Amino acid sequence: MVAAPTSGALAMKHVSTAGTLLLYQFIGVLVLGLALDALGFMSELAVLPLLLCNLVVAYLLGKAAQALGRNRWLYTLAAGLPPAAIAVCILLYSSALARTMDQR
Repeated sequence: MVAAPTSGALAMKHVSTAGTLLLYQFIGVLVLGLALDALGFMSELAVLPLLLCNLVVAYLLGKAAQALGRNRWLYTLAAGLPPAAIAVCILLYSSALARTMDQR
C-alpha cells in the first residue's frame, strides 16, 4: 500500500507544477506575440491564450492552498490574473516549503 503524501509535499507538488506552467505560459505568449506581429496581426491577441492557460494555473494553486489548509476559492480567484498568480505562487511555495521543513 502506497503512503499518502503529506500536505506539505502535496502542496509543493501543485505549486511547482503551477510555477512551471506559469513560466511556460509567459514564454509561449511572448513567442506567439512576436509571431503574430511578424505576420501582421495584432500582437495583443496573444493575451487571450494567456488568460485561458492561467485558469489551469489558478486551479493548481487553489489545490495547493487546500492542501495547506487555506481557503481554496480565495487563492483560486486571487490567482485568476497572471500578475496575482505570480504572487500567490511565491506565497504558497514559501508556505509549503516551511511546512515540509517542519515535518522533517
